[in-house]
Amino acid sequence: MNIRSAITACFATLGILATGLIAQEEKPAPEMLTIGSVAPVLDVEHWVQDGNGKFAAVTKFEDGKVYLVEFWATWCGPCIRSMPHIVEMQEEFGDRGFQVVSISDEDLETVEGFLERKVPGKDDMTYKELTSAYCLTTDPDGSAEKDYMRAAGQNGIPTAFLVGKTGKIEWIGHPMDNLDKVIEQVLDGEWNRKAFAATFQAKQEMQVMQAKLGRLLQQDKTEEALNLLDETIESMAQKNSDDSIMEPMRRMRSQLLIMTGSKGAAEAMTKMTAEMDNPQVLNQMAWTVVQLKDSGKDVSPALIAAAYAAAQKGIKLAPDGAPLMDTAAHLVYLQGNLDEAIKLAEMAVIKGGDEYPEIGEFLEKLKKEKAGDKDD
Repeated sequence: MNIRSAITACFATLGILATGLIAQEEKPAPEMLTIGSVAPVLDVEHWVQDGNGKFAAVTKFEDGKVYLVEFWATWCGPCIRSMPHIVEMQEEFGDRGFQVVSISDEDLETVEGFLERKVPGKDDMTYKELTSAYCLTTDPDGSAEKDYMRAAGQNGIPTAFLVGKTGKIEWIGHPMDNLDKVIEQVLDGEWNRKAFAATFQAKQEMQVMQAKLGRLLQQDKTEEALNLLDETIESMAQKNSDDSIMEPMRRMRSQLLIMTGSKGAAEAMTKMTAEMDNPQVLNQMAWTVVQLKDSGKDVSPALIAAAYAAAQKGIKLAPDGAPLMDTAAHLVYLQGNLDEAIKLAEMAVIKGGDEYPEIGEFLEKLKKEKAGDKDD
């Protein structure tokens, strides 16, 4: 596993915001669609559902009305699971000037085929019947997706954009994230757009940073990547960004130090070990050091020792964890203690049985090496 792949995998394990870490296109902040931006006009090709004739196709947003522009796809499970709730919102707020426009970028035939499917647990109701309450559309040329999703740096669906009474974007997020309360506040004129914008724009800034970070890692510019993280963390601290933004950035920096074996990696490993109580995460952290050594990198004894401490903590939390014992065996072996490595590997084989053949292979390697020592 190369450094780029390993870092991406570890970020995912740690729950850090790593979506689009490598591939996301960087967009200068002034050009990004964000909270308070004027909502782009809609140029949607196929208006498949129209609220049973209640709604006309939308291009420009009408003053005084509130719109929910939601992006979905037929292959997206969370999108489909959100549909009943979107229906409820349309029905609850529709008489107050609220309109849902749900947009896919698939071809018309795919969407129409999906609508004929039955809704689980709804007494033979089809998705066509379910979604008839709101505007369900598809835009195969992707113009709406480009104007909204890509312009705002959003990578996952479903994602919803709430357009307020003045045609500006009030909120962006998952349609199941307490959106009802936001809609009600926007309709009542009580929504604090400024407060929400501060948090959301900090997240967008982080996404732009992640794109830059990905390119630096692709070019093996580790030092520049660490400098970028330091600059971003300092900038966010000056803006008093909350911990939900700052903590992932700090962990990302620590993980990058560990994954590259850079100066400070051992200290970062020790700190993260103290904070972690998840055996799987501890194992992944420790195993990255084994991978780093296997890739031919120069790994300090301090980092190997810190990784072994992480594995040991993981074993205490999950005594039957064969992968953790195997990781510990590898790290003890790297410390030069062959006998202890064999003991740990034997325990890993006992705990893991036939589930992890690679563990048995490592044990055999150690035993052969020990036999060779005796022959000498």
